[in-house]
Amino acid sequence: MIQYFATNRHMEKLGQAVENRDRTLRHKMSEGGYYFVDMDIYMAFYMGTTDSSEMPRGAAIEDSSQVVFDKFLEDPRIGTIVVCVHGFNVELFEAFTWFRILTETMKHKPGLSEKIITSKADLDCLVDAKAGSLTAFIGFSWPSDGSALKYPSDQKEAIGSTAAFGGLLARIRKTGKRLNLICHSMGNYVACHTFKDLINKVVIPPDVVGDKTLTPLLERKERAPGDGVEDVVGKDWFVDTFVMIAPDVERRHVTKCKDPDQHHETLYVGPFYSGLQHLVRRKVNVYSRFDGALSISNIEKMPREAALSVADTMNTVTFGLFKFLERNPDYHWEKRLGEAPAPMNAAPGFCSLNATELAGRKIDHSDHIDAPEIAWKIAEELGIH
Repeated sequence: MIQYFATNRHMEKLGQAVENRDRTLRHKMSEGGYYFVDMDIYMAFYMGTTDSSEMPRGAAIEDSSQVVFDKFLEDPRIGTIVVCVHGFNVELFEAFTWFRILTETMKHKPGLSEKIITSKADLDCLVDAKAGSLTAFIGFSWPSDGSALKYPSDQKEAIGSTAAFGGLLARIRKTGKRLNLICHSMGNYVACHTFKDLINKVVIPPDVVGDKTLTPLLERKERAPGDGVEDVVGKDWFVDTFVMIAPDVERRHVTKCKDPDQHHETLYVGPFYSGLQHLVRRKVNVYSRFDGALSISNIEKMPREAALSVADTMNTVTFGLFKFLERNPDYHWEKRLGEAPAPMNAAPGFCSLNATELAGRKIDHSDHIDAPEIAWKIAEELGIH
C-alpha cells in the first residue's frame, strides 16, 4: 500500500490535529501548501468510523523532511519516485484503495515485486538492493468533493491545487532522483494546470527560489523529448514520464495548430501545450473509446453550449460578445484526451496506448487497475523492468 500521501485537503483540520500546538512547527509542516499524511493512521481511523470528513490526530506527519524524505525517498537505493494523483469525485480513502490495487497489480508481474516499494517497511525488507534500482510510490490528494454532482466545483479545486502540487513536485525533484507521475481522470487536469502555472511563473515553489539546479528545469528551453538512452534518467527535465490514465483533458488543450497557408503563423496554442513541451520528457496517454464517465462529463458543457445557441438573439444585447465566443477556440469544446489517441499536433513526446487493445476487452473509466496487461505496460512505460 502507498504509505504516504501529500494533500491540500482538509488543511485546517490537519493543522488543528497536530498535538504539538507550536505555530512555527505547523507552518513548517505545511510549507509548500500541503501536509504529508501517514495512511496507516488515516485508514485505521476511517475504517473504524467511516468518516471521511475528519482527519485523525497524528495522521499529519510533523517532520516530513525526516520521516518521508530522509528515511524513505532520499534513500540511495531509490532511483525513481512516482507521484499518483486521483481524479474527480474521489475521497482520500478511495484514492488510497485505487492506487493500492494498481501498484499491487504491477507487483504481480514476475520480477517487479522487489523493484516497487510503497512504504518504509518495503524498503527495510530490501537491504541488498542496488543503488538506484528501486521505484518508490507516494500519492497526492487534492480537495475533490466526493460527489458526482460537483464537477464544476471540482475543476475549480483542481486549478486551485497547482501551488500545492507544484511545491510537492519541486521538493521531490530537489532530491535529484527521477520524477514520474501517474494521474487518473481529472488528476491530469491538476497536473496540466500545474505545468502551465510553473512554466508561466504563476507558481514559484519555495524550493525553486535560488536553487541553481531546479530553476533551469522550469525554463522555456528546447529539449529533445526522445526515448534515447542518453536522457533516460531525465536529468535535464522537471518530470521524466507522465502517465495519463483516462485523462479528463481536452485534446485541443495540448495542441499547437499552425496556419496551413502561412506556416509561421499560429492559429491556436492550447493552454497546456507549453508546460507539457518544456517540463515533461514523455507523455503517455492511456485511452479507451469505451470510457463512459468521460462521455457523461460532457453534460457539464451544456450550459455554455445552450448560451451560444441563442447567440443571434443575444449578440445585439451584448455588443458582439457572443460572436466573439463563437469565434474563440477557448470557448468551444473538444473530445477528452482519455477517449482517443493524442492528436498529431500535440506537444512533442506524446504517445498513446489503447487500453481496450491491451486488455483484450472493453475498458471503462476506472477498469485499468484490474487489467494486468495495462498495469504492467504502465510499469514498463515508467521504466520499471
